[in-house]
Amino acid sequence: MIRNNFEKARQEISSLLGAENVFCDSISLLLNGFDGSPVKSVPQAVLNITQPDKLWPLVNLLIKYKIPYTARACATNHDGAAVPLKGGVVLNLKPLNKIEKIDTQKGIAIVQCGVINQD
Repeated sequence: MIRNNFEKARQEISSLLGAENVFCDSISLLLNGFDGSPVKSVPQAVLNITQPDKLWPLVNLLIKYKIPYTARACATNHDGAAVPLKGGVVLNLKPLNKIEKIDTQKGIAIVQCGVINQD
């Protein structure tokens, strides 16, 4: 059923993100089905999020079509949190890696969700 839901939503998702950001090939699926834990599960698709303003409209589409999603950035987790255990799609957040602002006086940083700690 999830597979059928994705196929129903695929055109809308591709229109929102651009077809070049929707991956369904076996290599992309396998590479996004595990993290640093021993847990593995293959998603139905990998969706590259390259613009922050596309994230919420995408999540709303996935909810509309009842498609499970797993957020993923670098997938260094050791607890399976970046593994799509319910199938569905992986949201690749790694491209959202901009540092918007660092204020050393206040001790804050405003960053996108794909920024790694070292940066």
